[in-house]
Parts: sequence; structure tokens; C-alpha cells
Amino acid sequence: MTRNASSVEEIIFEHIDGQYLTELAVTMGNIYSPTGQETEMAAFVHDWMDKHGFEPRRIGPTPERSNVLGRYKGTGGGLTLAFNSHMDITMGKNEVWRLKVPDQRIYYEAWVEGDTIYGNGVVNDKGPMAAWMAALKALRESGIKLKGDIVMAAVIGEIGYEPVDEFTGLTYIGKDFGTKYLLTHGGPADLAIVAEATNFKAGWVEAGKAFYKITIHAGPSRYTPYMQHGELKDSKNAILRAAHFIPSLEQWAEEYESRYAAEFGGGTVVPKASIGAIRAGLPYQIIRPPEVCSLYVDIRLVPGMNPLDIREELATLLSQSSVEGEVDLYLYRPGFEAKGVDPLLVDLGRAHEQIFCDQMGYPPDPPITSMWRDTNVYAEFGIPAITYGPGGSAGSGTNSLRISDLVNASKVYALTAYYVGQHQRAKR
Repeated sequence: MTRNASSVEEIIFEHIDGQYLTELAVTMGNIYSPTGQETEMAAFVHDWMDKHGFEPRRIGPTPERSNVLGRYKGTGGGLTLAFNSHMDITMGKNEVWRLKVPDQRIYYEAWVEGDTIYGNGVVNDKGPMAAWMAALKALRESGIKLKGDIVMAAVIGEIGYEPVDEFTGLTYIGKDFGTKYLLTHGGPADLAIVAEATNFKAGWVEAGKAFYKITIHAGPSRYTPYMQHGELKDSKNAILRAAHFIPSLEQWAEEYESRYAAEFGGGTVVPKASIGAIRAGLPYQIIRPPEVCSLYVDIRLVPGMNPLDIREELATLLSQSSVEGEVDLYLYRPGFEAKGVDPLLVDLGRAHEQIFCDQMGYPPDPPITSMWRDTNVYAEFGIPAITYGPGGSAGSGTNSLRISDLVNASKVYALTAYYVGQHQRAKR
């Protein structure tokens, strides 16, 4: 007996249990998994996939740091669709130089109050992950057959520590061990949905990023009783010379985003620039001011932008500020606009409309498409990818997710998988 579309959708919805989904999201939200410490979370996801028949594999450079790849096998001849979410959370409890109160509950726990799940890790990104996990569980339990496979990609390192200075080794490698490693070691797909917060809007462009270390020189260092006050730019203390330079850098950053902001079909990219860290001096011996002070600057890039051009701008700015120093580029990850997304956009939009009785909006607000998300990795590999998910971005300060939004996301993901799973695959 062949079911019509409406009855198929109803059957799928019958197998999406809001209470189960909530418990799954909260359970995963209570697993501590900052970048570099994803082992427990990966074990949980692997066991869950194994229990529900998704034949999981651990794919990563070490047993301790592995992605988890599951597969819902189709009958053959169809498109392979990937659902992708990251297992690592925003912050570790050791990050005492970033937060006034490092051990805040909101960053490391998850709980329910009324109709809302609280927890930064649920928003980014375990809630959306739970939504597609529950969606594919519902498809399997409903007995619905798909032509193509559904790839379930739970990845590490998306938050993205990046090695620099003495901070090297496995712990500090992020994105190179995550989705990119997965795609080169058995996890490609024809299409991909990166399940992250977009307020249920679809985007398919993301900014690139480049990290620069601007080292400012001063000296010669003198014992405190011999230090002289005066113009900051002439100080023997590199910290004070950096203080002279920072206002110029901030003005440049404001002008930079205005000069390079660009609109794409998949969203607007407004490339921001921000000082993320400063290193200078010895806290245990402050009697001699430092001769070097380094500023670590995160600069977002419009797709197609050359990071060497930005390095030249920063070097010129340094020279114009009458400050001696140097600019090093220590990280470059390009941004992309995904190509060929129209078929996936149609199926995702159709699913969205079924749930919300309204057309899907796109693109998301500019901050969403001015981030770096794993959409970029799929696009770099030529795989059409769309970012779509419930709630607001954790980066904006959003630390909660409505249960109803999580359930609706799960329904949209399930229907999208069903719709894509009816298409025949054409070689390209």
C-alpha cells in the first residue's frame, strides 16, 4: 500500500515525542565537552546511534578526539543528505581570563523551566543536534523508506581553538579535526544541513576569518624607579605603546566593516574585527615593564578576500601610528557562498511551510551569516549546504531554547529528510 504525502507526514509526527526530545537535549547539555574534551559526548552520541540502528563510526585523529558518523541507509539510487552539528561547547571551566565568573552554570549545565530549556550548550549546538537525532529516529520507527542515505555528522572542534605560540598540540586543534576531517575520511554527502541557530531562516554564505598577531616593540626595559612618563607612543613600556595604537586599530575596524560588507544570495556578510587577547609582561615580576606587547586580532573576511591584503593594511596602520612592530598572520580560513542549494532550499522550504503554515524566511540576520560555521567546509568541498535551526545565536547572549521550537525543528528536519529522500541521484 502506497501512502500519500499527508499521511506519511502524520505518521512521522506521531513518532516525534516532545518529552523524549527535551530529555535528550538536556542530557547532552549536561555533558561537559569543551573543545579538546569531547570524548564523553562522542561516546554518548555513538552509543545512542548504535542503540537505534544507525551503525555509527568514530572518525578522528585519536580515540579521544573523534567525530561520530551515523547513517540511515536508503534503498539505493537517491541523494545522500547530511545533518551536521558540533559536540563541543563554547567555554571550558579553565578560561579564567575570559569571564568574570568562569564557573557559571549556564555554560556547563542544562535544565528545564516551564516551556524553556536553559543552557548555552543546548543552544550551541546540542539542541539542534538532538532535533535531527530525534527526527531520524522518528523516520526509522515509522518504517518509511528513502532512496538515499541520511548521514548523521556529530563533529568536534567547531568552536575552534586555534594553535598559536606555546598553545599547540591536539587540545588546541579545532576545525581541522572536525567536519573537514570527517569529509576527507568517509563522510561526504550530496547535500548538507548544518543545524545551528538561525531563528528558522535559511542561510548559505558564511564569513571567512583570519587571525593576526600584532607585536609592538618598546624598550629598553628599565627597573620601575628609572621609568619616565610622557607620550604613550614614546614609552619604553610596550603596554603603553599598545595603548596608543589600540584607538587607531578600533577606528580602522569600524571603517573596515563598512568598506567590505557585501550581500550574497545566501545572506549579508559584515566582516567584523576584534581584539581577543593581549599578552605582555610577567605577572610574577612586574618590576621591569615589557619590551614587547602582542595583540591578537580576529578579523572576519568576505568570501574571496585575500588575508594578505589585510595584513598589509594592518602593517600600514602600525607605521602610521608611529609605533614600531610587526604583523603576523597565524590563521586563515576562507569563507564561502554555497552553490547549487536551490533543490535543497525547495525541500527545506516545503518542510518549513508544513510546520509553520508560512513561507520560510531567508537569509538570516547579518550576524548569523558573518560567522564561521561548518557550512563553509561543505561549500569548500563543493557540497551544497544550508544553515538552518531553531532559536537565536549563543554568540548574541541567547542561552535558552523554547521546547516548542526544538520540536518544530525536529519536524522540519524529518520532513526535509523525507522529501530529499525521494529524489533520484544524478552523477555530477
